[in-house]
Amino acid sequence: MRYLYKLFYEKDKNEFHNKYFERINSDAVKRLMLFIKPIDQPESFELYYVPTNNIIDMVAKIYKLSGELNFIFNQLSKVAKDHFILECLVEELFNTNELEGVKCSKEEIARSVKTVKMKKMIKRDLIV
Repeated sequence: MRYLYKLFYEKDKNEFHNKYFERINSDAVKRLMLFIKPIDQPESFELYYVPTNNIIDMVAKIYKLSGELNFIFNQLSKVAKDHFILECLVEELFNTNELEGVKCSKEEIARSVKTVKMKKMIKRDLIV
C-alpha cells in the first residue's frame, strides 16, 4: 500500500480525493476525529490509522505492563506514591519546557509544583 502523502504529489486532485475517501471509509480503518490542514492547502483531512497485527500486539503489551505498574503502584505507601507522582510531573514539565525552548531546571519545577501544592493545601484547610 502506497503512503497517501506520496499519492498527494503523484496524482491529480480528484484521484487523490478518491483514494483518500476509499481508505478512510474502509471497514478496517479507525478514524481519530482529529483533523489536519496541510500547509498551503485549502482543506482539512481527518486523521486515521489501520490497526495492523504489530499495532495490536503493542497495545496488548502496553495494557499488560499498565496492569503490572498499577499492581506495584498500589503496594506503595502514600508517601512513595506522592513522590512518584511528583517526579513524573516534574519530568513531564521539564521535557515540555525543553521542547518549547523554556529554560529552567528540574529543581525549579519541583519547587514550583510544591509551592502550588502547599497553597492548595492551605486554601483547602481555610475553607474546611
